[in-house]
Amino acid sequence: MKLLNELFFISDREEGKGNGTVYYIQLNPEHFIYRLHFPGNPITPGVCLIQMTQEILEQHFLRRFRLVEISNVKFLQTLSPQADALIHVRFGKISLTDEGCKAQLTIADAEQTYAKLSLSYGYERS
Repeated sequence: MKLLNELFFISDREEGKGNGTVYYIQLNPEHFIYRLHFPGNPITPGVCLIQMTQEILEQHFLRRFRLVEISNVKFLQTLSPQADALIHVRFGKISLTDEGCKAQLTIADAEQTYAKLSLSYGYERS
């Protein structure tokens, strides 16, 4: 299931000068996932955060990826679409190789960090 332009929208992108690339993300609190996870107290599922990062990378590189490895993931805070609707995904380190892509990133807003991830992707074969 694709989440881009449904669960979240990319509102801006900033090429970092030493800080990495930052994508500013607007969450959609009306998405059906939030009615299920959890009614009355919605939070963004961790698996959706991982899928969001993949879709952002696919937009960034204009290539399709498949998740190969999660070498590190730390969910530090719950991410509510109502209280924290505008967040940023900061790619501190991205490396593109013949085999795929490796990315280290944080998901945060101006006040707190929600997750830190290190992920590896292979290229999606058509």
